[in-house]
Amino acid sequence: MSQVIFLTGATGFLGQHLLSVLLKSDFVTRIYVLIRNTPKITAIARFKRLIQGSECFSFLLNSRNLTDKCTVVPGCIKKKNLDIDVDTLVHIQQSVNVFIHCAANTTFTGGFKHMLDINVLGTMNCVHLCNKCTRMDLFLYVSTAYVDTYRQKRDPYLPVISHLNVCIDALHTAMISHDHNYLNGVYKYLQSIGFQNTYLMSKAICEKFLNTSFTQFGITIIRPSMIGCSYKYPYSGWNVLQQSGPMLLTIAVQTGILDTGVYTEDHILDLVPVDYVSNLICAVIQIPDHNTRIFYAVLGNYAIDTMSFYRSLICSYPKGTRSQFRIYGKTAYTVRKILLYDSFHSIPVFKILERCIRTRRKVSVLLAVSQWVLLTSYKFNDKNTIKLLDSIPGFPFLAKDINHTQYLRYWFDSVRKLDTRIISQI
Repeated sequence: MSQVIFLTGATGFLGQHLLSVLLKSDFVTRIYVLIRNTPKITAIARFKRLIQGSECFSFLLNSRNLTDKCTVVPGCIKKKNLDIDVDTLVHIQQSVNVFIHCAANTTFTGGFKHMLDINVLGTMNCVHLCNKCTRMDLFLYVSTAYVDTYRQKRDPYLPVISHLNVCIDALHTAMISHDHNYLNGVYKYLQSIGFQNTYLMSKAICEKFLNTSFTQFGITIIRPSMIGCSYKYPYSGWNVLQQSGPMLLTIAVQTGILDTGVYTEDHILDLVPVDYVSNLICAVIQIPDHNTRIFYAVLGNYAIDTMSFYRSLICSYPKGTRSQFRIYGKTAYTVRKILLYDSFHSIPVFKILERCIRTRRKVSVLLAVSQWVLLTSYKFNDKNTIKLLDSIPGFPFLAKDINHTQYLRYWFDSVRKLDTRIISQI
């Protein structure tokens, strides 16, 4: 069955990789790509720069797929009807049958109201547009695996989305009316049940909204863990500069901004290849029966290397780096409680951790990244994903096919090659 797809977040890491895969797919007849105009550059110019600058699109240099399949749509998810012009909106409403929502603010320490405006209101606007599309079959939302984890006795702080008790209608009213007292109450409540940062909070609220929405089309949620470089496509180790947790941490260590950390020795780093996530999304949107489902994009039990191996890779940086990255495992539990229950922006936390963490800029970001990547162990229920992919003949590669040790080496090599300008953005 041919698909007409609307895609948000195409300029992001996952979005641009997914777009390149969709453009190469025979089951896709047209893709509408939403890109925001900025004061300095138009949406069309941003798209051209993306195509010309990303190795994912090298196959398009002498191909008609770009003009035959792809339509750039200037707009913004924060506005009604995504701020799409009337004529284009009519074509979209009459033709699109799959909506893929990848756009999001992924920073860990963004203000709660700011994250709600982009991640939650943006998702609501996308669903409202889908309700006006006459051929809509599927709304696919990219969330995160960390909104719902197995809670263990020894680690009672992990979030479980079924415990989330937030009235979406009341929250929406508070966002529109800028009721800061109500929003602050929601923020404190989410902290109390284990959601450590505003990114996780906004994703959990979005899932709550999607699970309670009454729509005529199916809703599928993809929950990736930490998305890393590619495993195979366009080549092993393809990566871009991004503000992901593992990349921020690794670059901070490489440049000497972070020279000490704490970790749990048996913690597994569930870094999933971006091409695995893109392939899973393509598999899901080809399923004719679109019921509300959840698919985890994680390596799960196939991720075998612990933080000890991660540390050995970090410490293998060439001589000349200003960081030795001394990691202490015994105090991880205590420091993790400090990171969870004290504000990242409060002076007392900085004083407590000043002997462990040294930075030149916003300590809060690196603290949030450290607790996310180094300290917390997670388990996920990926049975749906395994069952789906095992049923697809010729799927590019499964989680069990990934050599985790080799993949982590791809990851570190790809980060070493990237410009460290991301540190200036922290």
